[in-house]
This record gives sequence, C-alpha cells and structure tokens, in this order.
Amino acid sequence: MDVVARKKAIYLHNFKMQLYVTDSNRNINSITVVRDEVTGVTVPAVQAIAACLNFVKTAALENISGIVSINHHEVLWIVTIPAIWTMDAQQLMKEASSLAGLTDSDKFSLVLEPEAASMWCLADSKNDMHTGDTYIVADCGGGTIDVTVHEVTGSNSSAVKETRDEATYTDELPEWDAYRDFYNHQISQLRH
Repeated sequence: MDVVARKKAIYLHNFKMQLYVTDSNRNINSITVVRDEVTGVTVPAVQAIAACLNFVKTAALENISGIVSINHHEVLWIVTIPAIWTMDAQQLMKEASSLAGLTDSDKFSLVLEPEAASMWCLADSKNDMHTGDTYIVADCGGGTIDVTVHEVTGSNSSAVKETRDEATYTDELPEWDAYRDFYNHQISQLRH
C-alpha cells in the first residue's frame, strides 16, 4: 500500500468482537460504531461489516465465475456468527448482510459458528458417525472460544442434540495477556 492509500485507510482490528456485549447498559444497534485503533476515527459497525462481507462476496463470485457461470442470486450465502452474541448483535449482522447484497434472495442464512462446524463434522464423509456417538466441536479463534458437545440422535447422522456448551471471550483468559502486549506494541508502532 502506498503512502497516500495508507493515510486514507482505516484499521479496524477485531471489530467483530466489539459487538460482544457484557455490559447490560450497552445496546448494539444500527448506530453502533467501531473505532480505528490507530487514528481513533469511528465508523458505523454495520457499514464496516457490510464492506467486509461485500469484499468476500465479490472475491467469491470472481473466483467461482472462473470455473462456472453463476449469478449471485443462485448462491446460498451462509454468514456465521459467534454463539455468544446477543440478538441485537445478530440483527446488526443481518442488516450488514443486507447492505452487502447477500439477502437479495431467499438464499441467506445466519448460523452460529459452532453449529456450522458441527454440520461440517456430520457431512464430512471421513467421519463415520452413528446414533449415540458423541463429538466435541471446539471453535477457537477470532476472539471467542466455543466448545460444544453433540450427540448423534438420528439415523445416518441426520440429527444431533447439544449435550454441553461453553463459550468465552478470549480476553477473559490470562493466556492472552502476552498477545495483547504484543498487539498493543504493534499498534503503538503504527501511530508513530
């Protein structure tokens, strides 16, 4: 990135996790903002997320169109979200998805991240699951850790039930202190 582009750029690190609310006095809605950690500039969260989703949509369609002719209305868009998000944060993600043009058709779903991982485990032909089998989905990354235990209840792995669920925000873990120190040092270098 050249100097001019860098001066115009906004750096929104970990902005998705700014939608994780532990303070019952703070609401997430369409006017919620996220902050550029270098300049302090604020941007509406819904616009930041919509821009990211639009970038992913455009890149995906460009890559797919090189293989097969496809209209974006034919694609089933599945957007995953952390299991610990409130209904307000989920609504904001739906609004951002709409702004990005993902909800123009009936082919759109908002899915909890551990549920998406679980469905992949069941669909993967290498995992020969049967009724009564249990498995753990550990979804670690992006600021959250979700651990869920599922039991297969249907024939041919067609249904599961959740037997245990734990979720945490990684900032609540002492192991992340070293990461935060490193990150803060990097941000201070960008400010100078």
